[in-house]
Amino acid sequence: MGKKNVNTVKKPKKSFLGWIKENKTFTVALGIILLLMIIGFILTQVLPAGRYVGEVYEEFKLDFPFWKFLCSPFLLFTTSTGKSVAIIVSFLFIICGVMETMTNSNVLTYIFDRIVYKFRNHKYLLLIIVIAFFMAVGSLIGCYDEIVAFVPLLIVLVAKFGFDKHMGIAVSLFAISAGFAAGIFNSFLVAIPQKIADVPDFSGMWMRIVAFLIFLAFTCAYVLFKAKKSKNTKSIEIKDDISKKNNPTLGKASIAFVLSVLFGFVLVILTLFVPAFKPVKDSGCSLILLAGSFLLGGVLTAFIIKMPPKTFIRHFTKGIRSTLMAAILLLLASSISYTLETSCRLPTILHIFVEATMGISPLAFLFIFYALFLLFGLFISSGSSRAFLLIPILAPIAKEYGVLYPMLLAFALADGMVSLMYPTNPILIAILNMTKTSYGEYIKKNWIYFLGFFTLSILLLCFAYAVGYNAYPF
Repeated sequence: MGKKNVNTVKKPKKSFLGWIKENKTFTVALGIILLLMIIGFILTQVLPAGRYVGEVYEEFKLDFPFWKFLCSPFLLFTTSTGKSVAIIVSFLFIICGVMETMTNSNVLTYIFDRIVYKFRNHKYLLLIIVIAFFMAVGSLIGCYDEIVAFVPLLIVLVAKFGFDKHMGIAVSLFAISAGFAAGIFNSFLVAIPQKIADVPDFSGMWMRIVAFLIFLAFTCAYVLFKAKKSKNTKSIEIKDDISKKNNPTLGKASIAFVLSVLFGFVLVILTLFVPAFKPVKDSGCSLILLAGSFLLGGVLTAFIIKMPPKTFIRHFTKGIRSTLMAAILLLLASSISYTLETSCRLPTILHIFVEATMGISPLAFLFIFYALFLLFGLFISSGSSRAFLLIPILAPIAKEYGVLYPMLLAFALADGMVSLMYPTNPILIAILNMTKTSYGEYIKKNWIYFLGFFTLSILLLCFAYAVGYNAYPF
């Protein structure tokens, strides 16, 4: 008997270039971050180590070997920054796992179909409400990392109206970043810097209220312009009889999920204002509380719709796998901060900057402050960490030039740009990964907003200087 000819179709192996093309979002971000890591290491070799003792700068010898640079993504976990990164990565794993499960359970579709029906004739009003809500969260409460949990939900929601993923990013990330820039009661960008600068708590509020209204109007105008210009015609048809199509099981599951998420959000707010919850806030575990509420909602949903445990675990682990690349980028980006902080080169950079700009006009010095805050945002993503490093050194200089309050305003405005644009910002990395958006695509689609945001920041600083901005009248 002759051998049977069995035609087997072999799957072509993916080339390395093919893999890069398929994972363009990851590879572009990886390239940018690796370049910044190399620049950071070069700075440790060409600049001396330095420190500030009070307001006095002094140099000292401290080598930063190459092996330490190579191991920095792992050595990072020996610092407080490493703990924050670990919490963010765990948060992402849980959120993405739950969202994958919810997507496959049809509960999200059920929830958003109801919202779409309610706002079927007022979709632009819904966009404005969402923007105002997230701006208020950023300005009044100071929640930023928690925004990651809501971006996938908002992308699904705006898709129901025919908008693309960039609209979902705009109504969430843009809004909360604008809220941070115009923080009225934001603890991280207002209370902490003012405490360090030794000025009354939350004083000078009138200017921040003006900034809030300006950024709210600008963000709403930009989003509505993009929404009306959008040519996406893949909108899901909104039927008038949708309210009659009730599914009791999905209805109960939806209520359970929404209440669980709201419960978690309330707990996060309590950590900011209730002393009993202060240890949770100080330990940086508020993200874990929110993630736990999402996980609880996902488990309750699976139980109500009778999803088999094996199916739940399969969907959950699939969601985690989709986040692995984001976790790698987070580690690498955070290692830049580790390199420059542990090598004590950041005080040296600050000293060089200050010495090179002494003797210039107060307005020019105000712009120098703003540029300095933008520069350090590249290496330190945490606003409060930048405040503890920069404000003690810059506040006396700002007082001497008569621009202390404008300098504090510049600090908050710069943080808005850091939140919006910087590829070393862990939350931006996470959002771009979750939405399958490359950094280049993100900049290309929204450069007009970024330019407008920057221009408004400069104009606000000019206005603050022109009117002699201070704590008066409140």
